[in-house]
Amino acid sequence: MMWFVHPSSTPDDLGARLAAHGLAAVEALTYMSLDLAGWAPPPRPDGVRVAEVTTDEQLAAVPGHRYLATAGGETVGKAWLSFAGPAGVAAIYGMSVRPEARGRGVAQALTTALLTRGRAVGCRRVVLQSSAMALELYRRAGFTEHLDVPVYATAPLWSGDH
Repeated sequence: MMWFVHPSSTPDDLGARLAAHGLAAVEALTYMSLDLAGWAPPPRPDGVRVAEVTTDEQLAAVPGHRYLATAGGETVGKAWLSFAGPAGVAAIYGMSVRPEARGRGVAQALTTALLTRGRAVGCRRVVLQSSAMALELYRRAGFTEHLDVPVYATAPLWSGDH
């Protein structure tokens, strides 16, 4: 079980109440945004290909505006760009890279593909929630931090092992 405690959560002492019932603040998500007007895509790393999921077979496996990153013929990462929010705003969800592929620019390539698509369809801003593990990636891409939200849970959600 997990619970996000954000500024509009009620009652005001929700975090303390969750802790009293055995949940601990195990993670913090950082809410960030990027103004696409001044964004420029960085070069794509060698050997990494990012493509939007469009075939029936791909959509059956991962519905929505999803992207897969491959390297060496293997799927090494995925992400989703949602246009479900207000007009002109896209959101990045579910970004992940296989542990053995981390540090090779895969997440940067996925982020670049999503931001490029967002701008191409007329979005002015992209928002996301970042785990601590990905915070520096999004900072380098130009995202600005706005809010840290503690996540209360019965066990850690993310770790260096994931």
